[in-house]
Amino acid sequence: MNFATTVGSHTLFLVRNNGFAISTPASNQYRGDGIIRRGIAYGMPSIRVDGNDALAVYAAVKKARELIQERNMPVLIETMSYRVSHHSTSDDSTAYRQREEIEYFDNIFSPIKRFGTYLEGRGLWSVEKTKELQKETLKLVQKELKRQEGLEAWPVEELFNDTFKEIIPSLQKQKEETVAHYLRNKEVYKTH
Repeated sequence: MNFATTVGSHTLFLVRNNGFAISTPASNQYRGDGIIRRGIAYGMPSIRVDGNDALAVYAAVKKARELIQERNMPVLIETMSYRVSHHSTSDDSTAYRQREEIEYFDNIFSPIKRFGTYLEGRGLWSVEKTKELQKETLKLVQKELKRQEGLEAWPVEELFNDTFKEIIPSLQKQKEETVAHYLRNKEVYKTH
């Protein structure tokens, strides 16, 4: 951020502060009440918004874009939100927070529910439209998944072929090792 403010970088720093760094509460990660003070300390316009409010985030990003373009300087937006899901597939967030807490935030502060309520209140959307959209989307996803499953698997070396115009030596070595590993263990990967 210091470099960005020093050179007048046209950069939007958008931070989603969900209160955790994987399973560690933010209170154990840093002192202070968030990230916003860092932007202010570096001399960039900074704002904190409710990250579960789509309209608040939109308004902040729109204003930030104007500032970036007009003043030739970066902007920091800290969105305060709550992560109702686990951090990753290897994370069980109920080990460090109560299930009731998660359910409470999901029911009260869900950004999708909140925006849906906003649209419904203005006659722009309905519960019926949501159900229909979900049904159509599920069909599309299932159809595409079935199509993808029918495709022949890509050669494993394709993982490395679009990284650089000309492959660098260290990547070439990784490619060779990966292909050799795959050939030794091909039956484990269950390809077509």
